[in-house]
Amino acid sequence: MTLLFSDIEGSTRLWEDHPELMRDALARHDELMSAAVESAGGFVFKTVGDAFCVAFPTASAAIEAAVMAQRALAAESWPDPVEIRDRMGLHSGECVERDGDFFGPTVNRAARLEATAHGGQIVLSATTRLLLGGALPSGTALRDLGEHRLKDLSVPERVFQVDIDGLPGDFPPLRSLDNPQLPNNLPLYTASFVGRDAEIAAVRDLVAGSRLVTLTGPGGGGKTRLAIQVAADLLDSSGDGAWIVDLAPVTDKAMVPTTIADSLGVRTSGVAGSIDGLLEVLADRRLVVVLDNCEHLIDAVAATADHLIRSCVGIDLIATSREPLGIAGEVVYRVPSLGLPDASVTDPEAIAQTESVRLFAERARLHDASFAVDTNNAAAVAAVCRRLDGIPLALELAAARLRSISAAELLGRLDQRFRLLTGGSRTAMARQQTLRATIDWSFELLDQHERTLLTYASVFAGGWDLAAAEAVTADGSSLEAIDVVDLLTSLVDKSLVSVESSEVTRYRMLETMREYAAEKLAATGADANLSLRRRHLAHYLSLAELAAPQLRTGEQRLWLDRLEADHDNLRAALVAASEVDEEEAGLRLGIALGWYVFWRGRVRDLVEPLAVLIDNCEPEQPLVADAQLVLALMQIELTEYAQAAVTLEKTLASIRKTGDGRRLADALWTSAWLGVYSGDLARAEAHGTECLAVAEAIDDLDRLARSHGVVAVVHGYRLDLAAARRHYKSALAGHIALGDRAWEGACLNNFGDTELEFGDIDRADESFETCEAIARELNLPDLLAIVILNRATVADLRGEHASALARAVEGLSLVHRHSITRMTASALLKCARALSRTEPDLAAQLHGALRVLAPAAFELGPLSTRLRHENAARLRATLGDETYEACCEAGGGLSTHELLALTRAQSPSHARV
Repeated sequence: MTLLFSDIEGSTRLWEDHPELMRDALARHDELMSAAVESAGGFVFKTVGDAFCVAFPTASAAIEAAVMAQRALAAESWPDPVEIRDRMGLHSGECVERDGDFFGPTVNRAARLEATAHGGQIVLSATTRLLLGGALPSGTALRDLGEHRLKDLSVPERVFQVDIDGLPGDFPPLRSLDNPQLPNNLPLYTASFVGRDAEIAAVRDLVAGSRLVTLTGPGGGGKTRLAIQVAADLLDSSGDGAWIVDLAPVTDKAMVPTTIADSLGVRTSGVAGSIDGLLEVLADRRLVVVLDNCEHLIDAVAATADHLIRSCVGIDLIATSREPLGIAGEVVYRVPSLGLPDASVTDPEAIAQTESVRLFAERARLHDASFAVDTNNAAAVAAVCRRLDGIPLALELAAARLRSISAAELLGRLDQRFRLLTGGSRTAMARQQTLRATIDWSFELLDQHERTLLTYASVFAGGWDLAAAEAVTADGSSLEAIDVVDLLTSLVDKSLVSVESSEVTRYRMLETMREYAAEKLAATGADANLSLRRRHLAHYLSLAELAAPQLRTGEQRLWLDRLEADHDNLRAALVAASEVDEEEAGLRLGIALGWYVFWRGRVRDLVEPLAVLIDNCEPEQPLVADAQLVLALMQIELTEYAQAAVTLEKTLASIRKTGDGRRLADALWTSAWLGVYSGDLARAEAHGTECLAVAEAIDDLDRLARSHGVVAVVHGYRLDLAAARRHYKSALAGHIALGDRAWEGACLNNFGDTELEFGDIDRADESFETCEAIARELNLPDLLAIVILNRATVADLRGEHASALARAVEGLSLVHRHSITRMTASALLKCARALSRTEPDLAAQLHGALRVLAPAAFELGPLSTRLRHENAARLRATLGDETYEACCEAGGGLSTHELLALTRAQSPSHARV
């Protein structure tokens, strides 16, 4: 595309001085601009105030519109003293369209080019000039204005001016970094500045309201580039220019004032290094000054900055530091990492538009001009960016490796990131040439206690709270618990640990920093490491066992969320239990986490480490039997029915010997559900009935309610509606008495399913509606997925096919996102039924996938099995046997993700999904 950017010169002043006149003038301006754009075939993709952002398919159309607009604006009789004069810039290149807007380097370059122009002037880039060839509007010519450094600080741009017969052609020098009226020492970069639009706007707003803005963040996070870009944007209003003072090479704190003076090109009187001489010469100046890399001279820079903002009213300071300066009037802006691609997004185009991927791809093209994010490498590139936390320096170093290895190979080697990510620019400072050197710089500025806490904190996975830090990192010798909060605060200030605000404050390290700290921890010796990991296990075992009984009460949501916040730590502790010879503690942890992982769809994270712990323990231990029951339930959720049967066979035999009624009820209940899901109704009925008897004998309300629930399902499958309703009523009463909302919701879903089997659609949907509300309230993905799919069936049976498809696709999306294996077949069936009338080929493909996922008819339950056969027969009649079988074969070879993408495209509620 060729982009035309245009805005009114001096519009802010005109609005302030003549608001009434400007209202009518702006309306007329917009009419003239719109007419010119429309006449030339342009598309206005954005207006901001009086600015027009227009896209054209050709350069000749863009210049035609610009010339037409300037002629019309010049011929208009504007109300005195208002005169509307537009400055315009044109640039050509590839653009990315999203929701009617355009993004990418071409857009940024066009905006920067327009910002250099003056009212009445049209300027264009060399690229646009090349595309024009000799095709210019009549009465126009091009004037070469030479090369100019635009305020995006990347490579210079050769700029041309459009001279229009009859209109002024002599303008002041362009507002570029080369303009002597805009003094500066801002550096030129050979690579583009990617993204950060929101951050630039935020920092500019902060500078407008504060004399000192400090950009903080970890090393390599892009603080310097952001500060310089903001300074370039502020150059027009600075008066005496924008300047950067690089303090990284300075080792003597007394040299800070002298370094500032030298960077600004001013001479001071008095003793070298004296602040007084600097204040005297800068007293009347209007400057934007970037104090870059302050952390190693923090006290001296803070003192100098304090003097400057108190004594020099025309100076605005932007500091970059890994910790705040800590003086009055300072506003701190923590520079975030670049935006990361969501792990659930697989579309290459969507991945390519995230900030971190854009930077990675642009830097990769410096080493391989043909590099592009495509279907072959998008997943690997996205994973690399996530693993590197969106840190610009790390991404640039990683991109350089694509000269010799693929993105997938790069991803596979990131466990050795500090050896891999080297080879930065030879002209960069040593600490910016490797990822390790960048972090070394920060680590060496810490005192011994800060270093100890940082290395100890590497034991945490994902994040931690203050209580965890005090319990785990305080070893009584190197660190005391009472000192942890102050040390954590210091590490936060130094940008090595970040704070996540919530009801309970949580702390986190970027994964790159955590791996660095873990290396330092390993160097301290095996004993310290072992002791630390045992304290970590003990703390999270305590948390899990505190939470476990609360997961069956009205406090469910609170404790589910509490465990969810520490999910990574809980799993790490479970894995570590075998490695630190704490198998008993590990079994206790796995047992305590059983209901949490069940309700929050975290089953896959528990199965493997729990199985390892069980194998490492003597089978006679009572804890082993409890752990096996948890494991069996998880295996059922993952449709590993054969493994679950083996696990339960061992467990039931050992529990029956003990005579422990509670354990026996739990084992029988789990075995009954295995029978339901695997299609063994004899097993389900026998063990469900025995479970109910045991629960009544021990008078345990929880187990009694759950046993009524599974027996009700069996009666429903046996088509005994009266018995099913009776047991559901007892189950619901028990769950409500306990305050167990999760099981109340599950029971309502199963009750609705039974009512649906017997044709009472309204009563079924009433139960489903209440269940859905509970599932959303408690954030239970498995339960939410199944009830949404059941409501899709309700809509289908009511003939509400659009609603059925929307719900079916929403359910399939949840199933796919949370890897709910047990519900995949059901979700595909609901989608197939909803699509069978409008997209029979696709519906038949979904039936082909069902053949692979659920070859046994009973796996879907009685009603769904009947609906499956009805739908297949309808599709055969519509398509014919040969076409139907061909579609089925094609669908059987597709992944769940591919099937989801196909069905999503047909959903009327795609946005909602």
